[in-house]
Amino acid sequence: MADDRRIYTGGLASDPDVLAQRKAPKSNRKTVRRRHSTFNIVGLFFGIAIVCLLYTSNIIAVNQLSKEINDLRVKHTTLVNQNGMIQAEIKKKSTRGRIASIASEQLGMVDPSEPPGWFDIDEQKLYGQDR
Repeated sequence: MADDRRIYTGGLASDPDVLAQRKAPKSNRKTVRRRHSTFNIVGLFFGIAIVCLLYTSNIIAVNQLSKEINDLRVKHTTLVNQNGMIQAEIKKKSTRGRIASIASEQLGMVDPSEPPGWFDIDEQKLYGQDR
């Protein structure tokens, strides 16, 4: 009659013999439940390594670009200075007095004493007889 008094309790029997059969076998050591999986920890470290690598490469790229910009600024300043010196030299060498002295000394040119005159051209000789 004691067996007839069993009450259904959602899949668990109230009989101690049945409960003992359903329990997992005991081992000698305690089971430790991990809070985080090994895969998640390795993935986190891998992600951190990638972020650090990208950050470092970004810093290196920015430093190289700033060095290149500095070199180009120095080159630009040098070229502007050279351009200014060349323009000053052109102005110095293109003065009227210098050109006149070179023309008279080296080329034997002289200022004309009288202005150039007009002369007539015979058009028949220029274009031929048939006109």
